[in-house]
Amino acid sequence: KDGIEYFTKEGKYHLMNRYSPKKCKDEQKKREEVQFKYSFKNYARPEYFKQLEKMEEESKTQAERDAALKCSYCGCPEGSIKHKLCSACKKVYYCSAECQKQHWKATHKKECKLLRKKVDIFNC
Repeated sequence: KDGIEYFTKEGKYHLMNRYSPKKCKDEQKKREEVQFKYSFKNYARPEYFKQLEKMEEESKTQAERDAALKCSYCGCPEGSIKHKLCSACKKVYYCSAECQKQHWKATHKKECKLLRKKVDIFNC
């Protein structure tokens, strides 16, 4: 058996890109137009891409959970007392009224207006 046939049948390598029939002249692209054509991703197994997607999803959801459960001013995690949500933008959490006041004075006053506009755009 030919080595290439063996690997493609086993599904260990994705070699179709390199050994497939050439395209018609009008469909062909120049080498400069296609960067990284023969990179590792062209030869990776499908499981590799599934695992990448899974890892990205997990990191996004974990980051969202971490951001949502911490006070936006002092960074303390949510404990037995639930954090309160900013009533205007509904994007930041506070552990106490004091943290809310301090954050409002420091930076959130400007941020809140921008966040409210984004919320209003999506609610229209």
